[in-house]
Order: sequence, then structure tokens, then C-alpha cells
Amino acid sequence: GYNSKSFTPTSGVPQGSNLGPFIFLVFINDLPNLISARKLIYADDMKIFKKINNIHDCQILQNDLNVIYDWCENNKLHLNITKCKVVSYSRKNQSLRYTYTIANETLNRVTMVKDLGVTFDNMLTFAFHINDMVNKAMKVAGYVIRVSAEFSSIATIKSLYTTLVRPKLEYGAIIWSPLYKKYENDIEHVQRRIIKYMCFRKDGYYPERGYPQAIMLENFDLVPLVVRRRRMAVTYLYKLLHNLTDCNLLHNSIKFYIPRPSSRNKITFQLPRCRTNIRQSSPIYTMCYHYNDISSHVDIFHTPLPIILNYIS
Repeated sequence: GYNSKSFTPTSGVPQGSNLGPFIFLVFINDLPNLISARKLIYADDMKIFKKINNIHDCQILQNDLNVIYDWCENNKLHLNITKCKVVSYSRKNQSLRYTYTIANETLNRVTMVKDLGVTFDNMLTFAFHINDMVNKAMKVAGYVIRVSAEFSSIATIKSLYTTLVRPKLEYGAIIWSPLYKKYENDIEHVQRRIIKYMCFRKDGYYPERGYPQAIMLENFDLVPLVVRRRRMAVTYLYKLLHNLTDCNLLHNSIKFYIPRPSSRNKITFQLPRCRTNIRQSSPIYTMCYHYNDISSHVDIFHTPLPIILNYIS
């Protein structure tokens, strides 16, 4: 290789610049190679994780923490240890608990942690995240109803809903998409509130209790949020297979179904047998499952995406 001439920088890169993240990634490029545990890095946020079977695995993970701390000290980076958390994901009531430390400071062990706007609990049910999300969306829905009281255009109210409320109910949905009907109903309740209000503004009265929601949605060219989540999942699968999303880890996790010559099975993707609900609600399983439902009508490699999505209901 070649080395440039030495120079003394007179200023740094401004925070929030386009060049800043790239330079930082170059700066920490060697750190992942020093760690034996699996790791996830997004800008200056790092998560390391390892399957723990015994105390020896805990010690290996602790050693990785020591390596990270030493690397940061040698490179004049200072960890904010108060922001470092430990979460144990397990279905066991009495899982192994180890006291992890950085610079002799004990790391705080928590039962949930928020990462990029999604709250992960230690059972991966996402119950807290969904409840918190629904409460926030319901407050914004109430705000939309209040400020639109004098609006004459139903289209404007719909735009406010699709701009301010619905995105809150769909951010990161591929990750936390609920498996249980209770949470699906809680999410749909927010949209139902807005739809009923739009019916009131359009007709002058609220729909009667028990009035079919499908008819109300159709009147305003909307679909159930559960359908939108299914379409999001298949859209992401489509982008993975067409190299429109760069994520080799997920791409390599997709297994194709190879049928026998005499088989009448038309599914495209091989789905593992799920012993737990957590596995059944995992993103890869969900994406492939929803596509298999329509695979007899479309071809994900040749059919345009809008046509594929029209089959999902």
C-alpha cells in the first residue's frame, strides 16, 4: 500500500454532514475484526450479541467488551457507559445472569431497549412497543380531528391522517408486525376512529355500531392496516431478491422450495417448522409466508411489484 504525506487537520467534519458518517466508518473499520461475538453497527451505535449456554460464553462476551473499551481508549474515543445496556433474550424463567462491566463499571441490565425507534422487549413480543405506538397515534388522531373541525374537504382530513397518523402505526412494521389478533385490533382501532369521523363529516352522522368497516374503508379508498403490513413485507422481499436493498444477511436467509416432479405445490419459498410464536412472527418467515399465499398467481422474479401487491388482501 501507499501512505500519504502527514498533515495536521485544522478543523473537523461538521456534525450532520454527508461526509461525517463515512469518515467515522473508515475510522472504526478495524474494530469489528477484533471481536469474536456477532455484532451490528449503525454509525456510532454498536450492538454485540452471543448465544449463551454456560459461564464460559459469558466470559467470552465480557472479553469482547474489554477489547472494545481498550480500542476506544487507544483511539481517543470515550464510551458513554451509562448508555450501555444489557438485555438477555430468553424464554426461560431462570436464564443465566452474568454481571458485565466496562472499565470496572457494572452495565445496567434492562428488560427492554429502544433501538432506532423500535422498542425490543426481552421476550420479543413487542407488546410494549405496540401499546406505546397506538397511544401516541391515538393522540395525534385526536389532534387531527380537532384541527379539522372547520375543514370542508374530506380529502384534506384524509391527507392529514395518512401524513401524521398512519406513519406512526407503520414505522418498522416488518420488525414488530403482531401475531396476535388483540394487537391487530388495537392498531386498527386508530384508523377506525378516523374513518368514522370522516363518515360523520361526509354524511352528517356517525355510522351505526357494527357497520362493516370494509365498506367505510372502500368509501375513502383505504385498506386495513394489516393488509398494508403484508404488502410492506412482500415489498421488502421483492427488493431483497431484486437487489434493490443491500442486505446479504437477510438475502442469504431466504430458502427456496424445490418441489418434487409430481408435486402440485406451487409455493416458492421453503418455510421452517416453527415451534414458537416468536419464530413464526420473524420478518423472514412473515415475508415468505405472505408471498407463498399468492405464489400460484404471480412470479416474484417477473411480475411487476404493483400487480403482486394487488393480490394481497
